[in-house]
Amino acid sequence: MEQDEKKIKADSSPEEKEQASASAHGLEEEKNAAAKPENEKPKSHYSEKIFNITLPADKTNQEEEQEDSGYEETDEEPRKHPLLKSFIYTLSIILVSILLAVGILYAATDYLGMFRPEKTTEITLTKNDTSIDKVADILKKNGIIRSALIFKLYAKISNKQGLHEGQFSLSSSMSYDAIIRKLKSTTRATVKVTIPEGFTLQQIGERLEQKKVCTKQQFLSAVEKEDIKFEFSSQIPNNSDRFYRLEGYLFPDTYEFYVDQAPDAVVKKMLKNFETRFDESFRKATQASGMTVDEVITLASIIQAESSNKDQMAKVSSVFHNRLKNGVNGKKLLQSDATIFYATRDIEPILPVNSTNIASAYNTYKHEGLPPGPICNPGLAAIDAALSPADTKYYYFVTDKNGNYYYAETFAKHLVNVRKAENTGKAGGTNVTKSDD
Repeated sequence: MEQDEKKIKADSSPEEKEQASASAHGLEEEKNAAAKPENEKPKSHYSEKIFNITLPADKTNQEEEQEDSGYEETDEEPRKHPLLKSFIYTLSIILVSILLAVGILYAATDYLGMFRPEKTTEITLTKNDTSIDKVADILKKNGIIRSALIFKLYAKISNKQGLHEGQFSLSSSMSYDAIIRKLKSTTRATVKVTIPEGFTLQQIGERLEQKKVCTKQQFLSAVEKEDIKFEFSSQIPNNSDRFYRLEGYLFPDTYEFYVDQAPDAVVKKMLKNFETRFDESFRKATQASGMTVDEVITLASIIQAESSNKDQMAKVSSVFHNRLKNGVNGKKLLQSDATIFYATRDIEPILPVNSTNIASAYNTYKHEGLPPGPICNPGLAAIDAALSPADTKYYYFVTDKNGNYYYAETFAKHLVNVRKAENTGKAGGTNVTKSDD
């Protein structure tokens, strides 16, 4: 067969020989490919090329930092960072949540009045203590609440305003709302104050101070305010010798006042009571008497001061009416000891040295007629006696310490009565001098 192939080759043309050679070469390559192992990859046409890459001698900054820190970067490190951050974030949320829960629990228990040491305390708030900030501090100081800050925030956010002054009994078991309701209630601590008939303004001030309604000075300052207007106010004359303008018009009675009440409110309450008590029947009787309201109250105050016995008031009134109408020895002097006592007890101790003429004006032994104003605050019986005197011819009277009254039409008879009164102790009356001049 080889001979046949050789013969064919010899007989073939050059083109045929070339094709045959190519075919033979292709068959040889196929054989070689089949003989190669399956896992051997064919060489790329770049495989014979060599790339020489030379790194610089100096190390990079990243390598230096890694060496300095002793940290060797691995494929696992990037996966650890997110886990750590997630743990820290979760832990922070838990801690914040715990703190918030504790804070909310603390605020809630204080708001509800829970877990406080059991305590009941009396607190007193003045007009200057009724702001939320001051009240919160007072409550905290007295152990009624634990947190002044939380109380302030709650009261302001919920608009809990309008707290009152006064004295309040509060318990540490009370909630914020219960405390605020108590401080806003009109049922504040009150006190009953009895003003006896015949008390002067200074005595009233002392009684109010004793009962912790207001101080004496606060009361007297409120009395002197000129903006007090009532129906009878216009009938009070502006007399420069008058010591207290409203003396005589603060009606004696039993009152209920708030502890630490505004003195203006105290004065107005008493004046309003006078206006109510001095009703239409008294006003008509005043007009019929020919006297003014102020003259009636001034005379009534002298009757009140001279006589605590209501049964004797009409006779005492008759003595002064007779003196005012007819006079004694041509002079209309009342000669009342009570007016002297008022000047020396209530006026002179607080008068400036250069104002002695005011005290002198109340001296009914020197000045005719009624004094510049009332000398005390009379009750209804004395006012009625001033308007309705007994029909007598008495010009004198004297009393002793046992409450006996001695009346006389003449000075001679009066001196006899004075000696009787002196045996037990003279208490008051008209003049006791040895001369009627």
